[in-house]
Amino acid sequence: MTRFAALALAAGLAGCSPVSAADVDASSDATTPLADARVDAQHADGSPDAATSCRSIDPFDSFAPVAGIKTTAAEQNAWLSHDELTVIFGRFTPGRKNDFFIASRAVRTDAFANVRPLSELNSLDQEYRAFMSDDGLNIFFDRQDSSTGYHILTAVRSSPAAQFGAAAPVASVNDMGGNYEPFLTPEGMYLGSERGGNLSDLFLAPRVGAGFGAPVRLGVSSSAPEEMPVVSSDGLTLYFAARDRDPAGQSWDVWMATRADLGQPFSAAALVNASNGMINQAGRDIPAWISDDDCRLYYTTDRDGDLDVWVASRTPH
Repeated sequence: MTRFAALALAAGLAGCSPVSAADVDASSDATTPLADARVDAQHADGSPDAATSCRSIDPFDSFAPVAGIKTTAAEQNAWLSHDELTVIFGRFTPGRKNDFFIASRAVRTDAFANVRPLSELNSLDQEYRAFMSDDGLNIFFDRQDSSTGYHILTAVRSSPAAQFGAAAPVASVNDMGGNYEPFLTPEGMYLGSERGGNLSDLFLAPRVGAGFGAPVRLGVSSSAPEEMPVVSSDGLTLYFAARDRDPAGQSWDVWMATRADLGQPFSAAALVNASNGMINQAGRDIPAWISDDDCRLYYTTDRDGDLDVWVASRTPH
C-alpha cells in the first residue's frame, strides 16, 4: 500500500454537537441525487457573485491553516459544501485510526465550530476521504479493511438532520485491488486505485444511470504513485497528489493537469506553484478540495510538523 495515510500519528478528539439542515449545501438537484453540480463564485457569507473568479494558471499567493479544526491531532482530507460553510474531514483519534468529523461556520471567513464525529460512519478500521452529495443525503467514502484493503462505500439518510444508515460497497467501482478517495462530478466518480496490482493511479468511473460504469484510467499517469483527485467546478482542471514524481525528491506534492473541454484528455501534469514553491514543501502536500470559483484550494500538509488542513488562496479577478 502506497498511501500516505498510514504515516500520520494518532492524537486528540474534538467536542460534539448535533448537525442540522444548515450544515449542508441547499443547492441539491432532486432529479440527480448523486450529482455535484457546482455553482457560481460566492461572497464570504455564501451569496453568489458570478463576477468573482480565478484562473487555474494563476498562482496561489496566500496560505493558512483552516481555523477551528486544527488541533495537536493529525487532520486531513477536507470535503466542503459549495458555500464552504460545512466541512467533513479526517482526524486521528486516541486508540483509533482516521475517523470522520463534521463542522460548520456562519460565514466563510469564520473559524469552523460545532465539531463532532460522524460516529455512524466511523469504525475501528480507517475511514479516509468523504464526499457528500449536494442535498446531504448521500455520502461516499473509503474504508480500509484489515484483510482486503481500501474499498469505496456509500451510505444514505432520510434528511440532513438524520444519521446515515449502514454503508454498502459502490457497485462497479471496487475490485480486488485498493480503491479509494472518491471525488464526484457530473461526469462520474474520480478515484485512486491499485486495480490490476499496479501502483496507485487515477481513474474516472463514468455515470451510468443512477450508478457508475467501470473505472477508466486517466491520462496523467507516470511511474510514481498518484492519488487524491480534485476536479474544478468546470471539469477542466485536475489537481492530484504524486509521490516522488518531482526530480527535487519531494515526498508528496500537489500537481495539476488541464484540458480545453470535457471531451479531451487532461494535459501532461505540472507542479502547482512551481515558480514560487509555496504549496509544495519537503514533506507531504496533498490536495483535498477546490472552491467553485477556483480561488481556494484546501489541502493537507505537514509543513508545521504534523498533518493539518490548510487553504491556499488566489487573488480573484
